[in-house]
Amino acid sequence: MATLIPATAMKKLRAVHSIYALIRKHAQLDLSRQLFEQEYAATCVPNQRIADYLHVSLDTMVIKIERWVFQGEETLEYTVSYMLPNYFGLALTSDSKSVDPNRIR
Repeated sequence: MATLIPATAMKKLRAVHSIYALIRKHAQLDLSRQLFEQEYAATCVPNQRIADYLHVSLDTMVIKIERWVFQGEETLEYTVSYMLPNYFGLALTSDSKSVDPNRIR
């Protein structure tokens, strides 16, 4: 993040409502329009902190979502989130571009 936001902007983080807006302003980079990879996995809640946040027990099934945002070969953002299956839906669409079968996991 340090390369995307100047140190002077980092000193006023209490006034920031969106880190994405700050990056868009200072780096002229819209993270939502960058290349990304996203993986989904059904798993149990990994620790008590996440269980408490979701108001569930440790043995509850959740959907783990890992997301990487790239600019060229550089990873700009990595996030991990968890969702309860009853709030999860997935839609797949095609844009008719060919896909290298070696990149499919």
